[in-house]
Amino acid sequence: MQATDDILDILVDQLQQDIGYKLKDLKAFEGKIPGSIKYTMDLLTAEISSDRIILLFPHQEKNLKIDFLKFWVDQFKVLGLGTAVIVLRDPVRSFQTLLTKNRISFISLRHDYYLPFMALRMLETNLPSEPPKVVKNSKLSQKATQLLTVLIYASNFAKRQLFVNTNSVFNKSGYMFTGGKQLFEELAKVAGFETIRTMNRALLDLESANVIQSIGSQTRKTYAFQELGMDLFYSVIEIMRSPVKLSITADRQLMFTVIRQKFSTFNDISTLDGASFSGLTAIAKITDLESDMSQLSYAFSKQLFNYVFDRETKQIFKNSSIGSSNAPGNIRIERWSDDPDRISNWLRRQSLWNDQRIPDPISLYLANTEKNDSRVTGILEDLIEATFEGRKYG
Repeated sequence: MQATDDILDILVDQLQQDIGYKLKDLKAFEGKIPGSIKYTMDLLTAEISSDRIILLFPHQEKNLKIDFLKFWVDQFKVLGLGTAVIVLRDPVRSFQTLLTKNRISFISLRHDYYLPFMALRMLETNLPSEPPKVVKNSKLSQKATQLLTVLIYASNFAKRQLFVNTNSVFNKSGYMFTGGKQLFEELAKVAGFETIRTMNRALLDLESANVIQSIGSQTRKTYAFQELGMDLFYSVIEIMRSPVKLSITADRQLMFTVIRQKFSTFNDISTLDGASFSGLTAIAKITDLESDMSQLSYAFSKQLFNYVFDRETKQIFKNSSIGSSNAPGNIRIERWSDDPDRISNWLRRQSLWNDQRIPDPISLYLANTEKNDSRVTGILEDLIEATFEGRKYG
């Protein structure tokens, strides 16, 4: 098949209708073309979404060899010329499978697509009128939110050698975060998952909301994000859940008395295993926000919270007059869905977060969105951006 004007018109219209993207800056390949390529296929360059691609139009589809295609696809990438995409008229199913297994991007004029750099795999399916978008009208599960928080950081910091083999984390385009079972098992541990089943449920929830896409069979599935870092954060923030499950606010003296029944000596509540600062107290300690120190806030893991506030402790609070939750001298203790400093400890091990007993910025953001304070929200967004850039806030 040659790249005639008629074929190009069909291709442009098909992409626009099927996946909502239009080929831009479509023109003949301007680089030096090797003889083995020049006489077997037409080469054009274009832009789709924000990706530079090289379109290859093989003259004889039946004579195509996977090794030959694989070699030149890799060469174009090594030379920094763009991602090669094979354009086929009517490929047989077995050949499409070979292309997919070798992660060779292709488009067929019968509306089959495999474009992993766009996290798009559409083979023999009912095609949507536009590309999948993050579902905004429902909340993720708590576990999915925990895993997604880790993935947002990992997608941004993977190239800073969080992982030994970045080829297993990014596809050959060098920017789309992707990973198989082993990688996601590692990240699930950071999120606090104890079983593979929990991880799989969280991944399924993310996939159902179109946050993440999967490629491959169930046993060899690869998951991919098209957006990374801050872009991913802003894309999904509306459907992520706050880590705060419930909270107790009480007089400082009463709170200390209750905790000392469980721990005879401690310097500060935040030094307990499974505890950290939270709310405005945490934000004030790492930013320029002025905190009302008469209203200290702490976060407890589920295990610590349930240990301290057992049946006997709850009876103490029931028999006490706590008064207004905003009264001076009160302490607020939140029960989080997981250890509040689990992810921040992980970031500290990567030298990306220095503050002891302070939750990571994304978890802090999620825990404080209910306050509807534009200044707090702005500070937290700046804090997240600074962390992603590997610098201190301010």
